[in-house]
Order: sequence, then C-alpha cells, then structure tokens
Amino acid sequence: MLVALQGLIDAHEAFKQTLGEADKEYNAIIGLVQEVQRISQQYGITGGADNPYTTLSAQVLLARSRSLDSPAQRFACSPTSFRGLSASSH
Repeated sequence: MLVALQGLIDAHEAFKQTLGEADKEYNAIIGLVQEVQRISQQYGITGGADNPYTTLSAQVLLARSRSLDSPAQRFACSPTSFRGLSASSH
C-alpha cells in the first residue's frame, strides 16, 4: 500500500513539473483569442472570434482555469493532503 501511494505521489510531482509549460501554452492561446477579438472589433467583423471547428470557447477555457485555481481544488490535488493517512484511518 505504501509503495502504491508513493508511486502516486511521485507521479503527481512529475505532473506538477509540466504545469509551467502548460501555463505558457494556455497564456499563448488566451493571447491569440484576445488578438482575434481585438481585430474583429477593429474591423467590425461580427462572429470573428467564433471557431467553426470547435465548440470550445475562450470563456470555457477561462472558466475551467479559474475553477482549477480555487484553494479547494489545489488542496484536493495536493499530495501532501494525503500524508499522514493510513489504511486504518479510512
């Protein structure tokens, strides 16, 4: 049981190492969305920010990102929240 838990903690730590790059990608996507919105407004293009290839919108991305930034979500994803727990404490 301890080996399995340690494996999960190690995997979570490895995952957290990728978050910086994912954050850069997210910010780049949001920057592109903002640029499209700016150009659409500048030239009066209605529906310029609509993407015919997906139903995923910038608003959905922002909402999902904000939901992951909540303290409760961070605690739920933190491997330290599991430390000190044993199989008998469940």
